[in-house]
Amino acid sequence: MATVEERVLLAQGLWRSERQLVPVYERLLELAAGTDCLGEATELLELQRQQIGEIKALIAALQMDTSTTYEAVTFPGTFEGILEFLRTSETDILENYYLRLDQHVVEPVARQIMNRVTAKQVRQIRLLRRCIERRLRRPAPAPGVPAPPEARIEYVVQPGDTLFLIARRHGLTVEEILRANPQITNPELIMPGEVIFIPARVPPAPPPGMFRRYVVQPGDTMFLIAQRFGISLQELIRANPGVDPNLIVPGQVINIPSPTGAVG
Repeated sequence: MATVEERVLLAQGLWRSERQLVPVYERLLELAAGTDCLGEATELLELQRQQIGEIKALIAALQMDTSTTYEAVTFPGTFEGILEFLRTSETDILENYYLRLDQHVVEPVARQIMNRVTAKQVRQIRLLRRCIERRLRRPAPAPGVPAPPEARIEYVVQPGDTLFLIARRHGLTVEEILRANPQITNPELIMPGEVIFIPARVPPAPPPGMFRRYVVQPGDTMFLIAQRFGISLQELIRANPGVDPNLIVPGQVINIPSPTGAVG
């Protein structure tokens, strides 16, 4: 059990670290205008403002002093730079404050607040990673040279997953997974719901047509998925040339051809 002094330092350090990031999120929202991350930037700032109030309430519920001060932080000037700065900062705060303090909060009211702020913190990191991943999907090709399509598939991290287990499941090494996911700076910290890229042995581009995306669930097989969507097994296999039909795993994202030509 943490001493009273340790809990005070963790709680106040948490508030101070998060309060320092408010201007960074405000600048992120300004730069997000005209980008495909405007929705995420808007939600991120709102979540951050909520976090400040919640953390002050947490400190009060723990009967601690809320008068701690904070200093301004220096951050990059570009949109991409701020995204990476915030992702790194929030991941560090999650590891160094939220997860450490969480082990030592038992008071009922404080416990409820702790659960809420930790969930919001995880949500923020997911939103930041989503924006970074989205922008990584569109690398600028060299002048006059078209960029070749990258052979990779999307995978949604499942509860209990680690990079080692994911790599072994797909016949890869952890290093290969990390090379395909430069946004992952801490291989020990991936979260359920996070989307990562799995290097594919065969380019997974489907033939022309209309498709919806489907996340493989526990117990799924290609045959059962085809039945569920009213298509033939061969149609499903043709829509996923980079997928081994005998080896699909929960969290894997596959293409479902639409029999009516409309995307669901």
